[in-house]
Amino acid sequence: MDCLDEIDDPRKPDNGTLHDFQEILVIAIAAMLSDCDTVEDIAFEDISFVANGRNHRPRRYLGYKTPHALFTKHLHSRHTAVTLQTWMHPLFLLIAFSS
Repeated sequence: MDCLDEIDDPRKPDNGTLHDFQEILVIAIAAMLSDCDTVEDIAFEDISFVANGRNHRPRRYLGYKTPHALFTKHLHSRHTAVTLQTWMHPLFLLIAFSS
């Protein structure tokens, strides 16, 4: 991927670019090589493969933990469970008494 560093990003940085230009190029090259004509042609599995790789890569700014591990830990925390129960309780009551 170092060779893609030589390609200048034509986007204006003040437009709030959300995605790394190299990643966009890799997706475009993969789509071209797999004979994709539209975004819909790119298989969900391909996108999941890239996302899975990114989410399971340790990050220095996360204390060398993976985003997936930290999110899973947070998702299973007591605080998250209580928050979700508090948020969902009125919805359950609405569904239970609406029938």
